[in-house]
Amino acid sequence: MNNFIAKIDDYLNAILVKDLRQIVRGKFIWAVLLLFLGIVSLILCLSLLESGDRGEIDGEFISVSMLGLLFFASALLIPIQIGKKTSEEIYDATHELIFTTTMDPASIVKGKFLSGSVTIIMMYATLAPFLALTLYMGGVDIKNLILVIIYSFIMSHVAVLFQVHLGLSYKSDIIIAGIGHKIGIIIVHIIAWIWASTFGGALLNGEYSRYTGTENFWVNVIIFLLLVSFVSIILYCLTVSRLQAEVSNRSYLFKSVTTAIWIIGTLVFSFNKDHAQFWCVIVFIVIAVLSLALLLDPETYSERVLLEIPTNPVARLIKFPLFTGMVNSLAWILIIAAFTYIYGLTVVAAISPSYSGYFEFLSAVAIIFMYGLAYFLIANFIKNMFFKDKPRSTVTGILVSMLLIFTFGPLIAEAFMPYGTRGIVSIISPFGVFYDGLRNVFPYLIFSVIALVAALFLNISKLITQINDYFNASERLKEYNKMNDEKFKYFKDYDWN
Repeated sequence: MNNFIAKIDDYLNAILVKDLRQIVRGKFIWAVLLLFLGIVSLILCLSLLESGDRGEIDGEFISVSMLGLLFFASALLIPIQIGKKTSEEIYDATHELIFTTTMDPASIVKGKFLSGSVTIIMMYATLAPFLALTLYMGGVDIKNLILVIIYSFIMSHVAVLFQVHLGLSYKSDIIIAGIGHKIGIIIVHIIAWIWASTFGGALLNGEYSRYTGTENFWVNVIIFLLLVSFVSIILYCLTVSRLQAEVSNRSYLFKSVTTAIWIIGTLVFSFNKDHAQFWCVIVFIVIAVLSLALLLDPETYSERVLLEIPTNPVARLIKFPLFTGMVNSLAWILIIAAFTYIYGLTVVAAISPSYSGYFEFLSAVAIIFMYGLAYFLIANFIKNMFFKDKPRSTVTGILVSMLLIFTFGPLIAEAFMPYGTRGIVSIISPFGVFYDGLRNVFPYLIFSVIALVAALFLNISKLITQINDYFNASERLKEYNKMNDEKFKYFKDYDWN
């Protein structure tokens, strides 16, 4: 028996063990658990007292209240606490297990995720006896109740993974950035909780299945599971890449997996034109968000990355968008965006005329994406021109300032312009296409392409240099080896006495 237990201990994730010990010794989770049980007991008592006059118990109200509290605790409070503890380990640079262990980044992320999963399971196990009681109170369909529980359970795990990603990615030492980080976490999860509780309520009372039909209901369930799986895999790979050394080929795994997901999703959603439209918009939104993280990749290759570049010319060309580097990420983003837009146009051509507005909407999303890409490249140019000694994260600050200026600047300028000339200045705004109600997207589409080409031209020297380094990796490695030999010779000939 001792040998069996010892083998189990060897298989346990060290990060999981460490975090669970902290949870047991800490007060936050126990306080949430006790508060949760207290509110649930109060709801039950009030419901029983109210039923004394009517002679019946409102089981649906009790179930909705309990599931709402459960989702609030599992998908908001617990993930935020896990993200907070994780970010403190990064921010304070403490000598925790996450820094001293020889574990690979994937194991660290798994340990963080599993610790949150165990905590969530504990919350659900605590509520299980109370939910079982509601089945005897009436007003609740057991099938709908199980669906809501599964749905909230999945969303809670996605929230944990999202918080683990934020916690492991957060390295800023600026107070304002720290405040924005925490406020952003709360806002995102409150919005998600409101949406989930609304959708969960529709699932619980059966309105969603009656509205969409049984067949469409299960199709939507499958689509939901697919999208959740895609988001989870992307978050996991992105988090693992952020933990890898900056000199490594850190975004290769993430880009490879995301490309596979994009291909699979495009093929799967092609069977339904409505879902295909939704997929195209989702892809543009995702790559627009990922652009900021990926384009912050280094503008020069490290020796470690150069060693991984294939020597075969065909393999080198195919893998070019997948490697870590600003020019590689730019190529990957543009390829995904171009193919998605073309695919979206084929969807528009295949559907009925009643969907004619989809072209304008997809083009508007693409315009916002291209403006964001152009402004990022302009911010990168400004950083290289005036802030050479600053880290690449400075690009983010310049980009945010530019977006604020180009978003609100046109609105202020047009307020003082003659009525007939209004709309001219808004063409430089990322969201200017919505000023006209999407009635004429072509001028904005053309100008966004011009802005992107101009931004690429400003960074042309950096882009060409990195492209040459990639396709001439052997020559670049010789320069690295020469530099290393000179350093070694210097230390060897140095008089240490």
